[in-house]
Amino acid sequence: MTRHARFKRVVVFASLLVVRVLHGQQQSPWQDHFLQGSKAIQLGHYPDARRLLLAALEDSNQFEVNDLRSAETKAALANLYTLQGELNLASELYQQSRAIVEANGDTGKPFLAALLDGLGEVRVEQARWTEAEQLLQQSYALHVELDGDNSPMTMAVARHLGELYACTGRDREAENLLQRAITVFRKSQHPEALASALMSSGRIYLEQARYPLAENALKEAVSLDQRLGENHPALGDAWLNLAILYRVEGHTERAEPLLQKAAKIYRDASDPHLAAVLSEMGLIALQHRKYAIAEANLKQALDILAETFRPDHVSVGVLEGSLAQVYFNEGEYSKAELFIRRALEKERRSLGEASFELAQSVLIAAQIEEKQNRRLEADADYRRAVALFGRLIGENHPGALHAQELYSRFAKKIRRSDR
Repeated sequence: MTRHARFKRVVVFASLLVVRVLHGQQQSPWQDHFLQGSKAIQLGHYPDARRLLLAALEDSNQFEVNDLRSAETKAALANLYTLQGELNLASELYQQSRAIVEANGDTGKPFLAALLDGLGEVRVEQARWTEAEQLLQQSYALHVELDGDNSPMTMAVARHLGELYACTGRDREAENLLQRAITVFRKSQHPEALASALMSSGRIYLEQARYPLAENALKEAVSLDQRLGENHPALGDAWLNLAILYRVEGHTERAEPLLQKAAKIYRDASDPHLAAVLSEMGLIALQHRKYAIAEANLKQALDILAETFRPDHVSVGVLEGSLAQVYFNEGEYSKAELFIRRALEKERRSLGEASFELAQSVLIAAQIEEKQNRRLEADADYRRAVALFGRLIGENHPGALHAQELYSRFAKKIRRSDR
């Protein structure tokens, strides 16, 4: 189970912001395009949303400099680009919108809080963790000031902070924030936000091997997202996350139909979240020793992620680690070595020396080194992986036990050969 093999979908309280930005405005072509485009985002109709919001952006050229309507138009487009994985475009538009909002002083404060959240989410997707946390903390503080500690707007940012903490191994802090958000969303009747918070919580439970809790949370998320319609991308996310749980539990017969449902939704929407489905299909094929299928799916996912983010993004590194496992299982140790070194470089640069993903890659590296008779390197990496797993997920976690078993087997083989 990895935290970065897929990217998540941002939930934006667009309707609340629309009320603020349109208050007192007369009907206009800009307003029609903006409202219809915002609604298309909520419905998951991304091509329509892009067309309408680009028209709204063209309409906004008639406004005066620093008009908040221009800022909101750019922010809505930035949100759409984030959903579709066009992160550089999203970042540029958020920055432009932020400059307009800050020029409006106190009047722009409500918009600034939302913009900082959106830009922080872009930085999360780019694995720029420190900058992401700073932006999200600023957004959270502004929302507390404007909306209160337990408003849905504040808790939307709390959920994003929780996801960031989970990505960087701070699971206890993540779980506390997500449980607060879930409680608020239940009381305030925000089913889409509740579904997203439940998915985030379910992923943490999954990483902790608390599978019944994970299944309960993820099934509730599916039920909530089904209200959006069978073709909504958010429902694809829910199917995907439940499928990941079943794959990790070894129930691939339950995972595969859900992945097919998610894949259809993503393909119909030209949604780059398809990479996550292909990655899961590759891992299932790997489990069943269907290495050609595993390689094809993982390479296709790799291409999508490299284009969506950049070739040196941590998500690309995680997939390269999976491909290294495929080549290792096929006995192509030189090729496996090449891919695991790429994975390790990206993971160390983005996640540091103490991440779940790094532990997985170090364990793969140790197995490759063992097969190449590099005993000293293999021994060091086995020890490093066992120590990392023990510290990060506990010695009794299935992942930690697997690492211990592999190292024990290696150590016994070395002792026999030295006799």
